[in-house]
Amino acid sequence: MKNTGKPSETIFDDHWVRYGKRAMVYKFEDAAALYGLNKKAVANSKKPCDRLVVHDGQVIWAEVKSTHHKTSFPFSIIKKGQIGYAKMVRAAGGTYNFYVHSLLLDKWFCIPASVVLDHDKQSLRWDFLLKQGYEIAL
Repeated sequence: MKNTGKPSETIFDDHWVRYGKRAMVYKFEDAAALYGLNKKAVANSKKPCDRLVVHDGQVIWAEVKSTHHKTSFPFSIIKKGQIGYAKMVRAAGGTYNFYVHSLLLDKWFCIPASVVLDHDKQSLRWDFLLKQGYEIAL
């Protein structure tokens, strides 16, 4: 089964609706959405992340990822541009998180960009993320 990421993005968006006026989510248009507007391929500048979330006064740059990987969150599914934006947001003192949906475990993880950027391997194991308390309920 192909992982388009769209079902996980919908779960993510639906999560924030329950907060009413305490949360606002801005969705950055992806290439697929822009293609659907005119049925042609369009130039799309690299977006910093999937969503910009404001919740109780906190601004969060949010990249939503989903994976079928059995043992870990592989960094190979993060685009180079997203890593660049994560570094810039972090340097400016902002919050950039990767919201990762493990489709096989049906669990969500909120991973601060600093954890990904400072990690010395190319993935984060699910068991590590569970032990470190990065699992969240969406």
